Amino acid sequence: MKSELSAKEIADILGITPRAVQKRAAKEKWDFRELANGRGGGSVKLYRFASFPKELRDTISDRELQETLKAVPSVIESSPTPVLRHASPVAQAIVPEKSDKIGRAKYLLVEAWRNVVASQPRGRKDEATSAFLLAYRTGRLLPDVHRLLGDVSAPTLYRLDKKLRDSGNDYLAVSDGRGGWKKYGTTKWKPRELSMEAQKYLLACYLDPKRPTVIESIHAARMLLAKRGLEEPAHESAWRRWLKDFESRHQHVTVLAREGEKAYKDLFGPYITRDSSLLEVGQVLVADGHTLNFQVLHPQTGRPARMTLIAWFDWASRYPVGWQLMPTENTVAISAALRMAIETLGKFPQAVYIDNGKAFKSRYFTETSPDLAELTGLYARLGIATVFSTPYNARAKVIERFWLTLGVQCERLIPSYCGSSIDDKPAWMARNEKFHKAWHEAKTRNWIPTIREAAHLLSIYFNWYVREPHDGLGGRTPLEVLDSGRGPGVDTAALDRQFLWAQTATATRCRVTLMGIDYESDCLHGISGKITVRYDTADLRTIHCYLPDGRYLGDASPVQALHPLAKLFGNEVCVDQLKAALKRQRKLARDTKENLLALGAAPDHAESLTALPWTQKIAVLPGGRTADAPPLSPAEEKRLSLVCARAEAEEPASGPERPEWFRSEAARYEWCFRARYQHRFTLDDEDAAFMAYFEHTREYAENYRQRYEDLKELYTLNGIACLHVQ
Repeated sequence: MKSELSAKEIADILGITPRAVQKRAAKEKWDFRELANGRGGGSVKLYRFASFPKELRDTISDRELQETLKAVPSVIESSPTPVLRHASPVAQAIVPEKSDKIGRAKYLLVEAWRNVVASQPRGRKDEATSAFLLAYRTGRLLPDVHRLLGDVSAPTLYRLDKKLRDSGNDYLAVSDGRGGWKKYGTTKWKPRELSMEAQKYLLACYLDPKRPTVIESIHAARMLLAKRGLEEPAHESAWRRWLKDFESRHQHVTVLAREGEKAYKDLFGPYITRDSSLLEVGQVLVADGHTLNFQVLHPQTGRPARMTLIAWFDWASRYPVGWQLMPTENTVAISAALRMAIETLGKFPQAVYIDNGKAFKSRYFTETSPDLAELTGLYARLGIATVFSTPYNARAKVIERFWLTLGVQCERLIPSYCGSSIDDKPAWMARNEKFHKAWHEAKTRNWIPTIREAAHLLSIYFNWYVREPHDGLGGRTPLEVLDSGRGPGVDTAALDRQFLWAQTATATRCRVTLMGIDYESDCLHGISGKITVRYDTADLRTIHCYLPDGRYLGDASPVQALHPLAKLFGNEVCVDQLKAALKRQRKLARDTKENLLALGAAPDHAESLTALPWTQKIAVLPGGRTADAPPLSPAEEKRLSLVCARAEAEEPASGPERPEWFRSEAARYEWCFRARYQHRFTLDDEDAAFMAYFEHTREYAENYRQRYEDLKELYTLNGIACLHVQ
């Protein structure tokens, strides 16, 4: 590239007149020097290339580059193919592939440069070299050579040219000699560098399941040789090189000896490729349990723990159709996840490929009767074939790859991530990492999700995962594949019969207790004793109640506790809840009376009650009046007389007028009792509910029950509406 150009040369490049160039130079103040041209004392202005504007410099450089590139075809065509000269001292060497490529590229570069320079006159060869290097550095001249060698300088070209001329144009002379192949003929150290005894003892020490280091194995081998009176003069580096060469050719043997058979199978053993496209959606489900790599608050202890995720994976669509999150891998979680999988698929799977763990092989799933007359296991009842994976063979389960994806895409994003192993745990969990621990607390505020929050996070991830293209499905999403083979649906009632867990519980006063939760239902009214409860562990909002003989009673829901004093301190919701509860109590009491009447115990048959033995108990009335009944004993007659006298003394003088307030619950019950049974007064709903409540208290049972039962007998004896002692 010229450093100075005349106006005419610039005009030829730009395609304008020299006068236009001179005007632009004067306007933009280009640097120049005047050179006498020998014609009548005139001079020529030579403008300095460095003072030109950038766009002008680029235009001039591109024009000269185009002129240089015109010679490229002739350079490549005239460049001879480099050959290996037999006269070379390394003619029989094993040339590494990379060194061979570099040598050939350097040879082509030098030959192309030679052809360009040879066509130039003697005084312009340096200028032609500069133009050649400029074209080469742009990457448009010999692009493959430039990608391999990069930019080169003029001295490098001269040095490579001299080496090629001295070696008779043998390209190996300019090849990369690293690795010692030019000196030794090969980059590999000869395996026989050590003696046979040294090799034997070194392998005996190194191929050990305790996995000693290389230096420990070398020292042990030297000691064994010295003990037998042998000596190996080779340097320690020779031992290392020999062992490295042995490992490169026998890695399978090394891994088997030092790490075990499983590591050999995982790293070097052959494996079988299975074509999942031959399966239909829902035909085979793969199940496994995975310990999450982030902490979750334990539902019982409240402490951080790693929960277990049970998942059923559709092999054909790569869709996690059913899953459950539980503290441990147990039968309840597996069953609930399988039910969710069947509901998602809309049909029953034909086969399941499951883990070899204890929970997956429990009797609940696989049990059969001894004579095979009845299939009692869940899989058999559903008509599902079972295939158990080989123990400690993770390659056989396609779901293991999904666990890795879950860890990368989801678990690492949870603030409570704790890693899959000791080496993988985050820095804030390491010992004495005060800075990282404080940093973690500042970022996350020590937030650890509950089991419900963790399940919600996993559901969000699963919904995203099934909508992403999958390489194993040809770019389709798992959701698309699943929808193409989804079933028509399953009968929920049939699933209930197969999947609901059964447990015996005791029903009393419309309630039953299950897992520490009180459930109540009107269907249990009048039931006292053992019943069978069926429930779904994933949804304890409702349980199903059955009699021991299998007859269905109804559903029960958890008991809702009410405000202790709703009218005084509760809001409108609390008052409405109390009213609904009282209304329910009155309805059940009314239904009970109706059932009693339906059995034939009508009021018009009350005279038949006089024939009952207990009616003879109070046939003698105070005041000397007697009824037609067997006489009472003196003690019983005296007791009833005292009861009547006490009732007469406590009788209010003004009838059943209701006081504004009562000094105690016992006083209120006394007034309600006399109003109902003595004065035949109809109580309102609130007082009636209060009487029912007070009669079930411990105070009533211990202090008042016998007294009020006696008064009730006296007031209703032989159908008399009211007994009043004059």
